[in-house]
Amino acid sequence: MSVILDISYATLDFATAMIEKVKLKSNREFWIEKIERNIKRDSETDRTLYGMGWIVMRFWGSDIKKNLSGCVEDVMDTIFQSRIEAYISDFEYCEQ
Repeated sequence: MSVILDISYATLDFATAMIEKVKLKSNREFWIEKIERNIKRDSETDRTLYGMGWIVMRFWGSDIKKNLSGCVEDVMDTIFQSRIEAYISDFEYCEQ
């Protein structure tokens, strides 16, 4: 099990990105294109990494600053959950 943490930026989910587009006041076209490219790039990166067996987690830098312990807890929960899933998978395989 491997975990990739990307703390330099986080991709907005599609709905949030659409809401943010409405709020853009200056250089609107540039930002809309940039957000859409980032969403596409991150989606492709996630697919590639998932295919290699990685778990991808993304955090906003501001969320880390405001709630580091919560972010660490999310990482620990994800690692714990993946270990449980691996254990169950191994157990089910052994029963066959």
